[in-house]
Amino acid sequence: MVKAFELVKEQKERDKLKKKIYKKIYINVEKKIVQSSGVNLYKCWFQIPEFLINYPLYNVNDCNQYIISKLKNNGFQTELLAKNIIFISWSSL
Repeated sequence: MVKAFELVKEQKERDKLKKKIYKKIYINVEKKIVQSSGVNLYKCWFQIPEFLINYPLYNVNDCNQYIISKLKNNGFQTELLAKNIIFISWSSL
């Protein structure tokens, strides 16, 4: 028999897993920014992977929104160039 609290619990677990995936991708974005800055660049782009091996599928658009929001909160300018490509700049600071 289906119980509402079990469904809610499962949904919360899925949401936690999505957030974990988005954070993992964001760490890679930060690494790319640091690498670019290390060679005196003030901009870079990052391609959101369509999937991660050993992780469940996720919504690329939701991931874009999460990453763009975090970048803007940290003072970066962003532009979505394609469905899964984000242009990142920190030159006008």
